[in-house]
Amino acid sequence: MKMTLSEIQHLDHPVDKLMLVSLCSMSYQLYAEDQGERFAVYTNKGERVVSKSIEEGRQLIQGLKCKSAVLYQQLPYDEACAPVEGEMSPAMEIPLTSH
Repeated sequence: MKMTLSEIQHLDHPVDKLMLVSLCSMSYQLYAEDQGERFAVYTNKGERVVSKSIEEGRQLIQGLKCKSAVLYQQLPYDEACAPVEGEMSPAMEIPLTSH
């Protein structure tokens, strides 16, 4: 499953969690969890939502309805071994606020 930013904005409920996933020290990809499913978030042009900083990521999620937003830091093993698409191991989650 995947959703665009526009689709998330037009849901009749807030998604359970927005996750700014650290891909490396200067790249973060936006994922969401909703109703038990985790999925990548795409732009309205069909590109994955990726930011170059945490602050840029915060700005990207600012207008989206969600119950929580977190910075998701994967374990070093996951970053080095590039896990299968959609799979993420347990890692550190740090709450993000838009203010």
